[in-house]
Formats: sequence, structure tokens, C-alpha cells
Amino acid sequence: MLKKASDIREVLQSGKKSTGRYLNLFVVRNRPTRFAVLVPRRVGNAVQRNRMKRLVRELYRTRSASFQNQLTIIFIKRFHDKYGDLERDLQQLVAKK
Repeated sequence: MLKKASDIREVLQSGKKSTGRYLNLFVVRNRPTRFAVLVPRRVGNAVQRNRMKRLVRELYRTRSASFQNQLTIIFIKRFHDKYGDLERDLQQLVAKK
């Protein structure tokens, strides 16, 4: 996991951005594989934000082969708790990168 604020800031500033319906994906290639899930406070309440983080972490875990040798930040921009829709959105973003 990316935990340091400086590492997250670096990926947000220098990473390639792909925009989806519910998620934004920031990627920096040729780095050790690590990721972070960011959810701003304007997205739902605490329960909804935590549910979204759990769903997105599970999506990342099941598709970890797609994210080899790169730093990745998944930024959740809108609350949506349908796993299939989030899965489709992430697949489209990975295909764009």
C-alpha cells in the first residue's frame, strides 16, 4: 500500500490519469507495485466511503496481475456500491492506460 503523503502526491502529480464514471486511476509505471485508494469526504458518509474502499480493494486484489510494476492510485469520485458496475469501470480504465 502507498501510505506516505509524499508518495501519493508524487503519483497524483506525475502519474498518467484515466477517468471513468465512478473512479479515476492514476498510474506511474516501472516502479514497485503498490496502490492506494482515496475517497474524499464529499462522497457519501463514513459508512459509504468505507464500503467503497472495501469494494475497490477487492477489485484490485482480484486483478493484481493487471497492475504489475507500477504505482497505482484509485480515486473514488462518486458513491456507487454495485460491484459489477465498479468492476466494469475499473476494467475500462485499465484498458485505457
